[in-house]
Amino acid sequence: MLLYVADFAGSNDCPNGNNQQQLFPMSTTTTGDIAWNSSGDMIYYNAGGTYVYDFTTQASYIITENAGFGSDTGLSYNVETDQVIYLRTQRNLTTGETGGAIVVIDDADDFRSEYVIQPIDVYALSLKWNADNDSMLFTTRNNIVFVDSRTGNQIPLQSGLSEPLAV
Repeated sequence: MLLYVADFAGSNDCPNGNNQQQLFPMSTTTTGDIAWNSSGDMIYYNAGGTYVYDFTTQASYIITENAGFGSDTGLSYNVETDQVIYLRTQRNLTTGETGGAIVVIDDADDFRSEYVIQPIDVYALSLKWNADNDSMLFTTRNNIVFVDSRTGNQIPLQSGLSEPLAV
């Protein structure tokens, strides 16, 4: 599969219209979420595991491999803190609950430096940064939770829901 960037969608002239440019080839046929870093020289993407393509070295690097319970999802880049956040799919072997551990990776615009991975132990189904990139919402099987990224405080907004929700 090839990843392209274009001025706009809908020309029906792929891959030639809309000033399309091939970014890089990917060694997968399925890709989930994609996020640029703040300086625009790297793209993070979910394709089973989570990867980053570095335009400086023109190479893809694996951040995490698929743990066997499903693909990583929910990829988002926080331009205020230079952090990548995503859901690493996992299963609670006691309860059978499946969802994602929220994983935060410090990017600091230098992929080549060592990552600091800080998993938040939840079984999230979706997550979303707010417009100011200073807090996020995530959903679980029956909760909606607010997280203040500055303090790490988690505040349940809604509990006891009977249907999975997405934010």
